[in-house]
Amino acid sequence: IGEKSGVDFSDVSDFDWYSEAVKFVSENGIMNGTGNNKFSPATNLTRAMIAQVLFNMDGAQKVSEVSNFSDVNSGSWYYDSVVWASSIGVINGYGNGIFAPDDSLTREQMALILFNYAKNEGYSTLLTGDLSQFNDYGKISEWANEAMIWAVGSGLISGKGNGLLD
Repeated sequence: IGEKSGVDFSDVSDFDWYSEAVKFVSENGIMNGTGNNKFSPATNLTRAMIAQVLFNMDGAQKVSEVSNFSDVNSGSWYYDSVVWASSIGVINGYGNGIFAPDDSLTREQMALILFNYAKNEGYSTLLTGDLSQFNDYGKISEWANEAMIWAVGSGLISGKGNGLLD
């Protein structure tokens, strides 16, 4: 596979296109990998993982609030990050007290979470993109439309081929 990157993950080499990004997020305490000397770059990002990433970016301070989610237990590695993200309106649950921390993120969810985070941090969310350039733009959920327009306009999501959602 080649030499390891400047970070100490056995599954990331200097030849991987993402090695510099992994090095950056690791060195800056944004992402710590998945354990056992692994970064797991091909693993789907979960709702708990994105909460932890944003929590780390925000300084990862201990929270005093408690979870309103029946599936987020106080002993879990993501407890503080989920409580924090929920308390400031960055990530909401699915309703009925469910957060679903292990659910993989969809592109729509990711766009909305990043949109909410940007608003919370005072970043501009005025950039807009043309969703009609993607053949699946008609499938974008109404709740995600504004966030997807912003995510495309800001270059956070660029689509894959002619599609945006997959």
